[in-house]
Order: sequence, then structure tokens, then C-alpha cells
Amino acid sequence: MRRSLIGRYDIMGDDRLVIGDAADEILAIAGDDSGLTQDQRRQIVTRVMSENALVVKDSMPTKARRFPLGFVSNGTILAGDSATITSRPQVLFKGQRLVVPSDVAGDFTIDDVKVGKDSQFVAEGAIPARVLQENAVDTAFELDTAQISQDISISVTNIAGAPRVFRAALIGKAAE
Repeated sequence: MRRSLIGRYDIMGDDRLVIGDAADEILAIAGDDSGLTQDQRRQIVTRVMSENALVVKDSMPTKARRFPLGFVSNGTILAGDSATITSRPQVLFKGQRLVVPSDVAGDFTIDDVKVGKDSQFVAEGAIPARVLQENAVDTAFELDTAQISQDISISVTNIAGAPRVFRAALIGKAAE
């Protein structure tokens, strides 16, 4: 099961008050609590929290907006060589449009786009980077949601006759 852009985890230590669903989750982990009084339930939660246990709970993002995520190769890519350019968003990020500048697009093919370990292509095979240049039409897509600090990588091949630097931007939804 993958987490999508609609939620994220907060990890709470023993300095936070545990109420509501979080307390029920702690009791469920601790075992059957069907015969316990409210006071006994509170004591179990307090004991678990006092042992420096961590509680993981879902929390909703507080901000969501569109952001670009940049990709630039480390130096030039030699003619005929391939490279993988990686970026690591620091918030939940769902890429929706990859834009390759037209002055770069004619020199490269896009061999793969990955979120984490998963390819975002429906089949193996390169596409011309020109398909994704800034004036291209109908190039929107939906990548998997990248979790915080999960790599997004673009594999490219230089098809020009000279060394070139690859640059691109992935525009998408980000949530914090």
C-alpha cells in the first residue's frame, strides 16, 4: 500500500497529550481493552507514553500548492552517453508535467522517469525529449507521489554529437 498526497505521518513523543483515536490505537496495540474502565485505559496510555514510546498518527497537510522541481546534470554528458539526474523533494510531491527547455530537448532522449524505484513509463523504451519541451501540447501526466526525501530520477541519453548539460523542471503538486 502506498501513501498518496492526501496524508502524512506525524511522530509524537511522550511530551504530547494523547487523545481520541491515537489513544484507541495504543490500546489496540497493547491488547484487548474491552473490559477496562476509562481510568484503566488512561493508565495504559500513560504507561506506554512514559516509556518513551512513539505514536505515529496521520495528519493532514496544512499547505498545498504547485511547485517546480529542478533537474541539472552534474557537468556535461558526453555524446552517446547516458546519465541519471536525481532530485529529492523535501515535501510530499506529485509530478504532473516534465518540461525540458527547447534549447536542450533536441540533444537528449528521456530513457526513464522514476519515483523511488518505480518507473513511471508504461513500457520500456526512450522518448524524444522534444516531446516534453516548454511549447509542447498535451504533455501532462501523473507521477506517483514522492514521499518526503524520496528520489525522483530522470535517465537521459545524449544524442548530440558533442557533450551537453541536461536541464529540466518537473512541475507538480506539493503538500506540507
